[in-house]
Amino acid sequence: MLTAKIRFLKPVFLISFLLALVICVFLLLTLREAIGSDFVSYLTGAEIIKASKGPLLYDLDTQYFYQQSVLFPHHETSILPFVNFPIIAFIYLPLIWAYKIYIGLLISILLVISNFSKKLFTNLPKNSIFYYLPFLFYPSLGSLFSGQLTPIILLIFLVIYSQLIKKKYMYAGLMTGLLIVKIQYLVSAPILFVLAENKKDFLKGFLISCILLFSVNLLLARNFFLPHYLQFIFAVQKPEFGARPQEMFTFYSSLEQLSAFAQFPKSVLISLNFGFYLLSLVLIALSAKRISLDISYAAVVICSMIFSIHGLNYDYSLVIVPVFILLNRLYNRSTAFDYEKIITLLLLVLPILFVVNRALYVSFFLLGILIFLIYGKFTNFTRNMAKEA
Repeated sequence: MLTAKIRFLKPVFLISFLLALVICVFLLLTLREAIGSDFVSYLTGAEIIKASKGPLLYDLDTQYFYQQSVLFPHHETSILPFVNFPIIAFIYLPLIWAYKIYIGLLISILLVISNFSKKLFTNLPKNSIFYYLPFLFYPSLGSLFSGQLTPIILLIFLVIYSQLIKKKYMYAGLMTGLLIVKIQYLVSAPILFVLAENKKDFLKGFLISCILLFSVNLLLARNFFLPHYLQFIFAVQKPEFGARPQEMFTFYSSLEQLSAFAQFPKSVLISLNFGFYLLSLVLIALSAKRISLDISYAAVVICSMIFSIHGLNYDYSLVIVPVFILLNRLYNRSTAFDYEKIITLLLLVLPILFVVNRALYVSFFLLGILIFLIYGKFTNFTRNMAKEA
């Protein structure tokens, strides 16, 4: 009787939660929340492209002018720069309705992620509460209302994993190319290339995806040039342009906030970040044949989060991918080890550090987890158990 009641309560809870989200988005959200979100920058880019000023898309004076028209009649003395590829600029709608529709779209993507996870991670119980993690996880909800692209990146990572499992390496490459919408996550591409058994097909798919996206971006912003774009991104990583270093958790931002490294030039910190990234790439490549694909992929996602240079608290929602992978292993007793429970729990509770303003320590925890995943004792134990089975 109790089990039946629990089964009944789960869909009731989910439907109630979704209704609350819809009510919040379409009835309670105001222009104030829209102005406080990064969606303003996306709409600024859309206005510039709409006005046929694509070549000036990354000019700060032009962005300031068009952002004022987006925010009118409100006036802001600061600017929230548009730093994404031109393809991310959305078609124009009045700001508040554009924001509500966009949030509604992100909610739909979270629903797709939840449903897709049920088909991908089949060891979990059919009605497991973990399938609703995209709606319950604090960073995931944060990415929703701040108007971020993180749910899209999360879905892309899940689809890449599904294609690697199915050995459809060209499709895996195509999806990896889509990570260009948040260019910092392309750091995962070289590691995924290493994991792909058919590297030729993976590379073919990746290049097709990148060429198509770059072509579209060139059509939207005729003088779009990647080095200039990267220079622009680093130039606007300042508090006056909306950057929030105290909320960042990447290895680079952690070094930047530590007093021992605070006086080092950015070029030195970037070099250190790149050096540790290369080391992680080598370690994952060397261990790829002795550990399972699921653990390797969990390591890839965590590695991407650590070394992506730019990553705020809502970007931590990408950890849902390795959490799902570990949970799927834990529900399959023949492939899991008790240490994975500790890692899973740690990944889920680390957002507490964002709440207490200690985000700079997150990358070090993730780095320890990464090392343990690819060279930890439990991987050897898991391999021996698999052989005995």
